[in-house]
Amino acid sequence: MTRLTPYGETVYTNMMTHFVRNYRKQFIDRQPRMYEITSEMEPTEDGRLTMADLIRYYQLSYEVIHREDPEGIVCGPGYGPWGGHVEAFLRAGLGKYIDAIAGHSYWNPTDPEPSDLVGTVRRTDKMIAETAGRKIPVYDTESGYATRDLKEREFIQFKHITRMNLIFVGEGYKAVSLFTNSDYRNERGFGYNFNLWLSRTHGRDYSDYGPCRTSPKQVVPAQSAMTWFIANHVSCGDIPFLGKTVWGYVFKNVKTGKIDLAVWDWARDIRDPNRFNLKVGRKSITVADHMGNLRTESCNAKGELPVAL
Repeated sequence: MTRLTPYGETVYTNMMTHFVRNYRKQFIDRQPRMYEITSEMEPTEDGRLTMADLIRYYQLSYEVIHREDPEGIVCGPGYGPWGGHVEAFLRAGLGKYIDAIAGHSYWNPTDPEPSDLVGTVRRTDKMIAETAGRKIPVYDTESGYATRDLKEREFIQFKHITRMNLIFVGEGYKAVSLFTNSDYRNERGFGYNFNLWLSRTHGRDYSDYGPCRTSPKQVVPAQSAMTWFIANHVSCGDIPFLGKTVWGYVFKNVKTGKIDLAVWDWARDIRDPNRFNLKVGRKSITVADHMGNLRTESCNAKGELPVAL
């Protein structure tokens, strides 16, 4: 990107007008239709591109998008929401020209819960509201956990990503998205599918981000199950009272009113689960594990469900 001249602004506005019209026509049934104006862009050190120059792109885009696609969502700037980059953009006036924060919400390599991801998300929401003068929703457009192609880290990756994304959605994120479909040579192990080419450049490789042959990692069924269970749900808040290492959220289906709980113990090994009774007030309840396997469990006479996390 470069600083726009008056003529450049006219060209950019015309380009955006044609783009938005065409995009809306092609994806009229897609909701939401998101327009991320910049991604990980920042001012240049030599001053040739300033923060004001970047904000101007958003201002012009915001006017065009809301005129040509009233349902469209303008978002940016494509950095981790809790980093100084987002705050700098907001202090420069970005909040006037976006409908949502497009966040690259990486949290690596430490575990989400003991390293205070929950507190960080909440403090960031407060910072955004105070700096922008209003609450702005967050869409996570990029996040992940790198295995560095180490087999023993694949299990860690799927647990880390599933818990991290449940926290994001539980704390109010509108959507979550993993970084890249497949592993590729520049950032090994970030994808959620294995690259099955014998070498990183073997054969007809469509791009670094999408090799022709892939195979899903453990994170795929776990992420799919999480998505299946909480799609069309809103968060009703956290569940902080089940133990020091137990965390979770209450989700409500916006269409049916059905309540679902997502609960986990982030410190216990599967071979030595945390056992307790959860009061649900029912004779039986449907339970699922992190891979989406469903079963019906009976509650005791007090309406409590024996739980092993």
